[in-house]
Amino acid sequence: MNDSIPTDILLAEYCLQQFRSMTGLDGAISPSSKADARVNLQFPHASITYHAQVKPRIDRLSILERLKTDYPTRDTLLITRYLSPELASHSRRLGLQFIDGAGNAYLDNQDGVYLLISGQKTSPDLPAQPEQSSITPAGLRVIFAFLVKPALLNAPYREIALAAKVSLGLIGPVLSQLTARGFLGIDGADKRGLLHRKQLTMEWAAGYLGQLRPRLSKHRFSVADPQALSELMEGPGLTWSGEPAAARMTHYLRPELFTLYADMRAPMVAAMATKLRMRPDPAGKLEIIDLFWNPDVLEVGHLAPPELVYADLLAMPDTRNQETANLILDELIEHAESAR
Repeated sequence: MNDSIPTDILLAEYCLQQFRSMTGLDGAISPSSKADARVNLQFPHASITYHAQVKPRIDRLSILERLKTDYPTRDTLLITRYLSPELASHSRRLGLQFIDGAGNAYLDNQDGVYLLISGQKTSPDLPAQPEQSSITPAGLRVIFAFLVKPALLNAPYREIALAAKVSLGLIGPVLSQLTARGFLGIDGADKRGLLHRKQLTMEWAAGYLGQLRPRLSKHRFSVADPQALSELMEGPGLTWSGEPAAARMTHYLRPELFTLYADMRAPMVAAMATKLRMRPDPAGKLEIIDLFWNPDVLEVGHLAPPELVYADLLAMPDTRNQETANLILDELIEHAESAR
């Protein structure tokens, strides 16, 4: 897959980041059949969608006038690197709404939303072509939430942030990057949906193993009766991954290491520790990893999603685990995508 992000999307995302910094308001960029991009801005009491015309350079009044003539509707938004004070004033006279990379903005939807920021000077740090951002560990949490519960793609940003346990300001950039890389599409009803799920899973797993999983707290234990571990797999509030989950999904291997995602402070973990007579052991058969999602919002169940099971299997340098990981990727995840 081509990893490059279109220049228009990069510039739009940069300007949106400046807009967030100046106003504290959130927004997201997605494809649009009517313009260069679709921009959704979140105001305290409203969510407004604009069809953005992304123009890297505006240096003449005539360009603004032509834009207003070609795109006269109130949902048009100009996005550009910088508008001089003169050009910004002319844009306001024309009623052409805009945001730029210096943080200047003019929004007036004539329906209760009015915002004006002026006088911000272009910065030498403003790149001619913004660099591609990389997915951070927090971004990986958000993508995991989308993979597990695609309905979150169209949920309020606060619900997404709560599910992934990340800051609200991170949601827009992750959506924009998924869109720019071809992993997010818009249907006829303007609803977001995941694309190329198999490829996205592979990339997420690589990021999870390299960036997020190493940061999670992990605990290894030995137990008095390893057979009793299998009997606990139906218990509520415990999410099993890796070998035991893969064994249930594929019937292809016998678990040697039991990987469990749980809150170590939860009463059920304490009860399990008593029942199994768990004791810390670096070579123990039970591995408990701290949850990196909010189970109250993201209901995962007693078996981890196939994306997480796939990633945890890849973390184990065993041929049979690698084969099982490929089975999960090819059969379960591919089936999930075709069924959407």
